[in-house]
Amino acid sequence: MKNFEHGCWVELVKSPKIAFIFHSLFLFLSPLLSEDLQMNQNILWILILLNLFIVSALGVDSHYEACKVPRTCFNDTQEIRYPFYIQGQQKAFCGFPGFNLSCNNNGQPVIRLSDNDYIIHQIFYNNQSLRVSNAAAFYYTNTNCVPPIQNLSLPATNPFQPISATNIFLLYNCSSSSIDRNLTEYKLDCPGTGNGSSSTLALFEENPDLGYALDQCRNGIVTKAPVDANGMRSDGLVVETLRTGFGLSWTASNCSVCERSGGKCGFDYQVYQFRCFCTDRHHSLLCVTVVDRSRWKRKVAIGVGAAFGSIAIMCTIVFCIIRKMLSNADDPELEAIIKDCGPLPLKRYSFSDVKKITSSFKEKLGQGGYGCVYKGKQLDGRLVAVKVLNTTKGNGAEFVNEVVSISRTSHVNIVTLLGFCLEGSKRALIYEFMSNGSLEKFICNKSKASTNQQQYLGWENLYQIAIKIAQGLEYLHQGCNTRILHFDIKPHNILLDEDFCPKISDFGLAKLCTKKESIVSLLE
Repeated sequence: MKNFEHGCWVELVKSPKIAFIFHSLFLFLSPLLSEDLQMNQNILWILILLNLFIVSALGVDSHYEACKVPRTCFNDTQEIRYPFYIQGQQKAFCGFPGFNLSCNNNGQPVIRLSDNDYIIHQIFYNNQSLRVSNAAAFYYTNTNCVPPIQNLSLPATNPFQPISATNIFLLYNCSSSSIDRNLTEYKLDCPGTGNGSSSTLALFEENPDLGYALDQCRNGIVTKAPVDANGMRSDGLVVETLRTGFGLSWTASNCSVCERSGGKCGFDYQVYQFRCFCTDRHHSLLCVTVVDRSRWKRKVAIGVGAAFGSIAIMCTIVFCIIRKMLSNADDPELEAIIKDCGPLPLKRYSFSDVKKITSSFKEKLGQGGYGCVYKGKQLDGRLVAVKVLNTTKGNGAEFVNEVVSISRTSHVNIVTLLGFCLEGSKRALIYEFMSNGSLEKFICNKSKASTNQQQYLGWENLYQIAIKIAQGLEYLHQGCNTRILHFDIKPHNILLDEDFCPKISDFGLAKLCTKKESIVSLLE
């Protein structure tokens, strides 16, 4: 079972079609998932992977599908199957190494041996043999002559070997003056070179005149062509004998056991071994078929699991869509609070605007307990800092109150709030950009400040910064209509502009209270 699952998983991962389905499905669902649904995204991915894995376990092995149907050349009825395969029509793993065939222009299967093309007339799979003939001789237009052909040299290591074959010796470019009347009967009616000054002879290897002919034609070209030893043996029928061809046997892994078990034979080039391709996966020799109740139950369980997996995926998709719609829906109570506050001196941005300003949150400036801060640029080219909140205090009303209160503050030592985003559960604040960052890096890491070639803040500068921070706090406590208690003053939340003027930022822990209140709880 473990090997079965592993094989299915490997095929699932390797398949480019399945990978494309993953990618397309995720792209389709991404707009439906809000940024705070990372957990739901992970669950959805697990369900998709699990369901596709189960479905793939029920599917037929791709190698089996590719090799199960034998092929033929377009004008021939000869079945081409293991160990042979037609290049361009069948996968290489459907055949044995060195058994690749092609189809010629006449629609006949052709095998290449010793740099010669041989036409396959018949394949006998039961005894692993075939009958072939030299293609050059078979299609030569002069029926009384044999074109120049090369020797067929098949070493013992070659999987193909002749069966009951003898050789015809073809002697080309023999000088006509050296051929006496004893050799005339072996001449072929071939056009000679040099105005008939040369001739072509053809003799079977057992012919007693062969030695004499070789001696007389010692300056010519000699080629051996195998023919069927049990066929026509007349020296006058050499051309017909060559066209009839001869038999070859082959040696390859036996396929009968695999086929009897219902599999299709093939070859694994990665491990260079025979494989039996079955409907479920690859096997080394034959398909293992266990017909029992446990196997039937396993298939039923897999089918039921696939069905439930599909239902779970659909439910998750519907849940995400509904959650997305609810998260984007404006809260009528919050909208009423904003309306009651009158016109705000702030621009309200949609969340898509926030994405455009930050170039899809490309450059991150920092991160705190209440969200991340990103660098952005408005349409007019002005740089801004955008704080995207991942959690909010209370039910959202305090966020609105905070925005309204800070928007009405105006002090040189308080960072300026330029706009905000309130779109369902998505909330963001757009501040002016402070080029020198936070005070923290100047007083907590002197070496870092020096490597950045920034001005080291001496005691006088630190004193002035402290005074200005105090002035900003005094303004928040006494200068506003509604008192703002920051509760998080630290170097990290003190930002410096290009002139090192400090400004208080990050009102995530701030509390709003009236000036009459003397006790404020942080737990509320």
